[in-house]
Amino acid sequence: MSDSFRTPVQSDKKTDNDDDNGSEERTPEAWFKSPTVKTLKRRQVPLGAESSDAVGQHWFASRADARTVFERPASSISDLFETSPLRFLSSTSASTMQRQDQVTKELKIGSSFPLLKKLQLEKDSHKRPLANEILGSPSKPPNQSPLAKKQRNSPPCSQKSDDFGDDIPIEELNAILAMTSPTPVAQPVLQPISKSSRAKNYRRLLVMEVHNGGYNLEDSDTQLVEKILFLLDEKTNTEHTIKLRQDWVHTQVSCGDIVHVISYSPRAETTIIDNQSNLIIVHPDTLISSTAVSDSFTCIRKAVLRNRIRDLADFNEALVHGNILHRVFQNTILSQDFSVENLQKEIAETVASHLDQLYAIGQTDQTAILILERFIPNMQSWAATYLTSQPSSAAVVSSDRGPTYGQPGAGPVVIGVEKVLDIEEHIWSPMYGLKGMIDVSIQANIRQGSTVHTLTIPMEIKTGRKAKILAHRAQTILYTLLMHDRYDIGITTGMLFYSQTNDVLLVPPLRDEIRGLIIGRNNLATAFQDAGNLPPMIKNLQTCQRCYSVNACTIYHKSIERGTPQSSGLGKLFDEKTNHLNDLQTAFFRKWDELIQLEEGDIHKLRRGIWTTGSKEKELMGRCWSNMELMGKSDQEDEGRHLYVFQRHHQVVTTAARNSNEAAQKAKTLHSHISIGDPIVVSSEDDHINLGIGFVSKLSSTSVTVSLTRPFRGVPSRIQHQFDEKENQAFVGAADASGTDRDQTFYRIDKDEINSGMGLVRNNLLTLMLKEEDGGDIKRRRLVVDLEEPRFSTVMPHLNEGASLSLNPDQLHAAHQVLTAQDYCLILGMPGTGKTTTIAQIIRILVEQGKSILLTSYTHTAVDNVLSKVKESGIDVLRIGNPEKVSPALRDCMPNTSEKSMRELVELYESRKVVGTTCLGIGDSIFRRRRFDYCIVDEASQLTLPVCVGPLQNANVFVLVGDHYQLPPLVRSEEANKKGLTKSLFKLLSEAHPSSVVYLEHQYRMNKEIMTLSNHLIYDGRLKCGTEAVAHMTLDIPSFSGGSKGLHVFTKKNAEHGRALCSGNSCWLEQVIDPKRPVLFIDTDQIPAEESRLSATVINNTTEATLVHQVGDALRIKTCLHACKVLTQGLLKTIEMLLSMGVSETKVGVITPYRSQLRLIQQLLKGRGRVEVHTIDKYQGRDKECVVVSLVRSNANGLTGDLLKDWRRLNVALTRAKRKLIVFGSRSTLQQTALLRSFLQLVENKGWVSIYTLAKDAQWMHYVPQAPNQSPRKRSPK
Repeated sequence: MSDSFRTPVQSDKKTDNDDDNGSEERTPEAWFKSPTVKTLKRRQVPLGAESSDAVGQHWFASRADARTVFERPASSISDLFETSPLRFLSSTSASTMQRQDQVTKELKIGSSFPLLKKLQLEKDSHKRPLANEILGSPSKPPNQSPLAKKQRNSPPCSQKSDDFGDDIPIEELNAILAMTSPTPVAQPVLQPISKSSRAKNYRRLLVMEVHNGGYNLEDSDTQLVEKILFLLDEKTNTEHTIKLRQDWVHTQVSCGDIVHVISYSPRAETTIIDNQSNLIIVHPDTLISSTAVSDSFTCIRKAVLRNRIRDLADFNEALVHGNILHRVFQNTILSQDFSVENLQKEIAETVASHLDQLYAIGQTDQTAILILERFIPNMQSWAATYLTSQPSSAAVVSSDRGPTYGQPGAGPVVIGVEKVLDIEEHIWSPMYGLKGMIDVSIQANIRQGSTVHTLTIPMEIKTGRKAKILAHRAQTILYTLLMHDRYDIGITTGMLFYSQTNDVLLVPPLRDEIRGLIIGRNNLATAFQDAGNLPPMIKNLQTCQRCYSVNACTIYHKSIERGTPQSSGLGKLFDEKTNHLNDLQTAFFRKWDELIQLEEGDIHKLRRGIWTTGSKEKELMGRCWSNMELMGKSDQEDEGRHLYVFQRHHQVVTTAARNSNEAAQKAKTLHSHISIGDPIVVSSEDDHINLGIGFVSKLSSTSVTVSLTRPFRGVPSRIQHQFDEKENQAFVGAADASGTDRDQTFYRIDKDEINSGMGLVRNNLLTLMLKEEDGGDIKRRRLVVDLEEPRFSTVMPHLNEGASLSLNPDQLHAAHQVLTAQDYCLILGMPGTGKTTTIAQIIRILVEQGKSILLTSYTHTAVDNVLSKVKESGIDVLRIGNPEKVSPALRDCMPNTSEKSMRELVELYESRKVVGTTCLGIGDSIFRRRRFDYCIVDEASQLTLPVCVGPLQNANVFVLVGDHYQLPPLVRSEEANKKGLTKSLFKLLSEAHPSSVVYLEHQYRMNKEIMTLSNHLIYDGRLKCGTEAVAHMTLDIPSFSGGSKGLHVFTKKNAEHGRALCSGNSCWLEQVIDPKRPVLFIDTDQIPAEESRLSATVINNTTEATLVHQVGDALRIKTCLHACKVLTQGLLKTIEMLLSMGVSETKVGVITPYRSQLRLIQQLLKGRGRVEVHTIDKYQGRDKECVVVSLVRSNANGLTGDLLKDWRRLNVALTRAKRKLIVFGSRSTLQQTALLRSFLQLVENKGWVSIYTLAKDAQWMHYVPQAPNQSPRKRSPK
């Protein structure tokens, strides 16, 4: 394919539809005015001799390109200056300090290089003070040594950073809002209303410098080592000093890291963190599960691997039964009915809802019930003893398993569970850098002697034995920290319940244990940050050979760390696990693992914005709804899910209404890039993070319905007349709250970035490397890694007459290729060639021959489109996935395990010949046992290789369908993009073995003029019209004849403004609309249509948007015989005119490569919801009768940006129109790019396409009234 097609001259750079950053236009003058340099000057860093602009300009020109300067995060820019003319302070050597009870140890002194202030704007976190057990006792002021007081003149730090990316400053975002939206409504500065007071007891700080220092013990000459951190509070622009002593001195922290300092006096300029007091949280935005922290002490490498890889093989009876028992206990403790009858009923119902998991382990439902019912006596015994508001003398807690709650010698401690506050409470705590799901959150009465306290505590249920009790205690202690963050009180103990032995332990969060756990958590967070490396192997054969991560551990050691049996410490075991891999295969693994790491880092940046970026800021970015109010539960039913309705908080609307009713309506309206089916996180505006997680279920202009995984409890509600922070921690319980009442809390709803898929993607890659007996896929390793040539049978398959008649020659060839493939084949479907229809027909043929097929793609829409066609042909299909993202027409094809027996489920799973899911849906239980004859991957050219290989492992033969001349895989990380993550498996195999590719060349979408564009620019003339009727299609415009007369009515107001109108017979608009002109390029050079740079990363073109809107209006309004008022919003006029002559809104689409231009057009198209306005990426797979393309870029420098250099995106944009294509752009700007220059030359030279240059003031030549809407605005799922 690559040899026969024209090779585009542009390099592949941009892979998503974000705006260009425009760094090409940056100058030294602009850089010296930037916040970067202003911060350097504020920190008094000398910018060369006398800080002269000449020196800076010399450096700018000779040392660093503009993109590097403006896109580097603040915490990683210092290396740019190492060889520059700038003179930094001299360095000093490291010192050797003596440490108490330890051998002398050399510690590297950090840097004096002051980091620049980042552009990340954050809100304060508001927390209540910790209990004394957590913070400990405040330290006395230190006796400082001269070393501790030394000047900050050491060399630059290493740059391991918690950078926040290049977020847009708030002043620029305000400018964007002003230019792209109607006049914003002034919203009040509201104090968030919460159900608990949240006072601040920690600070978020940026590490500027790291030094070694020393201090003397009181009344002693003994000098001990300490680590001194100089930090910056970026919100208040104040500097702070932290001194790490004793166990904390080994904390790994570098310049540019973000830390949270938790102390009694968070505002103090100097804080000492030692064994007795205070805490430091390193990389707090890396939220680590409590389970991972508690398991990391035996082997931190295992914890890191478990975090990175989702092992699908890690599924066994103990895990499944444990899940079921947890749910049974949680449901029963809520109802407080522990009768045998109710427990049997709960077990039966819970087993029925877990049939898919039992299917995966090959166990029947009846067998599972018999095993699980053995736990009923222990559960009843626990309830009889402990489930009571008044603790009985029998409710004694175990005291022989470590420290317990209560005063020594004061008598036994007894406990009674008075109330359940929540079950499976999922808490994210950026304060501690932790996350976890608490089995049961309870309110308990704890009595020792005559003293009774009512406390809120976490309850952890363990269905196994107490062999790992130390890890269980650690996990429970960490849950007390999570509950402190959520409930804003000191949590003084946690409950640990072993269901097999009926033991109950109380685990208090003692200072020494918390210190050790937080240090362990910090070590794990640092290991997570070091994406390119893993912690060392522990080299213990006895431990490692029993470890469930031994396969991943050894493969990583050989591939990533280039290890040997000797370096692993495992000898023969290491050889057994890895000796099948050669250098080519380990290099393959190394490359793709690095690319996954790069991409994952960008996803983390987006997720942490939920707590580091203000909700109003994120709403401007289109990724959040701020100041929302819970209206109650939705009336809509959705089995197994919990639906809630939110809208803008009434206080915001009431305040806006003081200005006008229009202002109130604007305040109600919800704007964002969040769509139905998108994952979301519900939090409170006062930093209770992740109160609910789920998906958008329904969306209107003023409200959003979210489908959550669990009942929404909101912010914990104190019972005020009873509440005491230490002795009576009384909260509203789960049984007390209706869940439907409106409350006064201000909520925010953020779009979530689910990165759990990365664990599955890594597992896909790992499976390619494993031995077959360890679950490896050796066939795909040969085909994908070693690139062995695919085999095809020489026996021609027989197709029935009906199949042959329904396919064109290309499609018939593709069907034959699939049937003869013994390994794989590739189908390259050019635009409009009917890829979906072809796949559906091939599936029908395969089913007739008794074959089973796994159909997959990256998007739910692509899977559903094919399955719908297959279903229409009478074939039963099975759809696996999230019901909210599946087409309603296919919901009845999904398994509903709660209504089936195991026998029925097995029959359903194994009898359906066609099963469909997304590439990330292969983690479902069915795929642990079911294998297929064929795996067909649609949109394969849009999948990264590690994602694509996952589903292939479930089939014997795979078929990839795509077109790598259209959109590449979507990659967020620019570095991963440059290093090759966008090279799909489809492209890799098509280049390695061109003979395996079948081409679909007959297209049925575009007329011949539109087709010629893509043919000339990309496909070297291989595209063909499927029929003559297709070749000669034109746009049907009902009112074209005389339809523009009303647009030329001269008005007095127009004359006053000196604006010209069309004259004579030269109306540019009529010529553009003329259906005899299927393709036009509208040159905007003669009118003031330069792009607007709203920020370094946001570009739009208001005049071009105006012209687009004018053309649109001309296609819709049937009569325009009266003068109309002049519309001030240019784009509003343009799109109204695109529709003025009777063409339906549903037949018109608008495409632009830039999100900012998209948002501008959408703002001006309010009420035209059936006109689809999307970026190029969103239009992949769509088409319209008439498409208008706004290319935006227009500037004197001829800069087109990366997006317009991407020939694949241009190919998609030019092939979405069926009958008419109108392209707006600046000819002088666009012709600076080779591919666009070729496009313009074609437009000029060919007689079948006209180029039209707009006259001066063309944007003011037509006035069109606002016509009635054709339909209300609607939003639909992806």
